[in-house]
Amino acid sequence: MPDSVKRIAAEEATYGHREAVFEHYVRRTVRAIEAEDVNALARAVPGHLLEIETEKAVAVLNSAVKMITTNARQWVNEWIRDSENDCLRARGDKRWQLMSLLESTFKSVGSGIKDAGSLKEVELL
Repeated sequence: MPDSVKRIAAEEATYGHREAVFEHYVRRTVRAIEAEDVNALARAVPGHLLEIETEKAVAVLNSAVKMITTNARQWVNEWIRDSENDCLRARGDKRWQLMSLLESTFKSVGSGIKDAGSLKEVELL
């Protein structure tokens, strides 16, 4: 088999693996949101996505929000506005960052915005 064919096959396998990993993150995120478990949500979305590849983290949340069957928007709003979570915001905690992104994702999906790039202005503390 020529090297170019091997390279293309390897790239396709890598792409398939990336898609599988992305879907895994989405499924874990959906379960965490439906369980209203912010700690599980923090475990579902890897830290490197939040810190380095924010667009991918937003894409995971965007895909998850479209699959949610519970009224998670209310949980997110209550969590964000709970004064007990202000210390997480002050520290720039991953849980606060994810909940803030999730709130923005709910707003964008509700307003008809479909692409993750439109959420770039969300500030991560």
